[in-house]
Amino acid sequence: MALACLLYSLVQRVLSTQVRYFRRKVHHIEGHFYAGDPLDQEYGWGQTHNLQKEHIIAPPENALRLMTWTVVAAAIAAVLMNF
Repeated sequence: MALACLLYSLVQRVLSTQVRYFRRKVHHIEGHFYAGDPLDQEYGWGQTHNLQKEHIIAPPENALRLMTWTVVAAAIAAVLMNF
């Protein structure tokens, strides 16, 4: 269990460091990306989109949110196992 907590903490640190860097230090990102996958309907087929800071930050932020709820679920499970 201690090893799992250590690894969980390390993953959280890696993700939060990246997000914190982009939130605090990066003021402007310039560029674009091309959505060329015909199966990718979210961004549209064959369109060019402006790259924004949110495109880079969103995946690790979502992972951090899921990790938060994972800890809550694990705590609830641990309590229920003791009953």
